[in-house]
Amino acid sequence: MNTPTPWMIALALLLALAAPARAGVIGGTCVPDSDTIARQLYHTAGFGVQFASGKVGRIRFLCPLPGTGTSNMSGILLSYIDPDGVGTEAHVVASLRFALSGSNAGITIGSCDSNSNTANVTGPAEVRCLFPQHDIRPAYYWWEIVMERTNPALNVEFLGSTYLISVGNLPWPWSLF
Repeated sequence: MNTPTPWMIALALLLALAAPARAGVIGGTCVPDSDTIARQLYHTAGFGVQFASGKVGRIRFLCPLPGTGTSNMSGILLSYIDPDGVGTEAHVVASLRFALSGSNAGITIGSCDSNSNTANVTGPAEVRCLFPQHDIRPAYYWWEIVMERTNPALNVEFLGSTYLISVGNLPWPWSLF
């Protein structure tokens, strides 16, 4: 019979605490702002959202943020399709925001832009953007998603966004997993 040794238990515990938890949202659950609706700029595609055929400009969505618990936010993982890579004709920006109870002032915790992916991927991709640790407090949290395109032939799409949580106040390298 194999019994775990103390060092195996310690290693398992360290790995469990080191990997940040995730909580995310898919594009199809987001709500477009009034201008996006009035100008009929978007449609859903699978579980994501994208520009309607032939439309260009700027579209904005607000997305629910699942229960935030009591951890510390340390980054964003953005899933998207940006057909011009780091080009300037299309991109997706996900911003993690909050407002204190009783306030109508939104505060940005951190943002992630598809054009920051130095791998210059032109198909479905993810980019990880880290920011200084944000301690979760009693407040309202949400995602603000902005997509822009100037070329109607580029099919830019927001697939989803996840915030990364620092578990146990471990140093920055641990939030990369």
